[in-house]
Amino acid sequence: MKRTVSILGLWVVMVLVLSGCVISPIGSTTQTPTASVPLNSQVVTLADSGGTIQMKVGDSFLLKLGNEYTWQISLSNQDVIGLRKGVQVILGAQGIYDALQPGTVQLTATGDPQCRQSTPPCAAPSILFSVTIEVSQ
Repeated sequence: MKRTVSILGLWVVMVLVLSGCVISPIGSTTQTPTASVPLNSQVVTLADSGGTIQMKVGDSFLLKLGNEYTWQISLSNQDVIGLRKGVQVILGAQGIYDALQPGTVQLTATGDPQCRQSTPPCAAPSILFSVTIEVSQ
């Protein structure tokens, strides 16, 4: 009987995992729905730092640098690339950016470790992310 219950329990877990369902612990909070990334989008990550990204007007990208740091983002020209407003992104992402007109933009981000907000704060160093974005017609 014990083996039958174990096999049945394993089967139920497998069905839930394979169907994409997630079991949340009691008392957990659920996140609000997030925007999906459009088909003409890229995902820009820490691995892209120091590189150049080619885009066309109308394209967009999801900036996903992770949630291990508190990020301060800056754009050299917000007329060329703009942050999409009113969109909630997935955990670890900093926003969806749209290519508005042709030009070249430098996107830089400074990441301060989350532990700097604790008491006492840690002494871990900040990191710098930088990418050049070239937008064509």
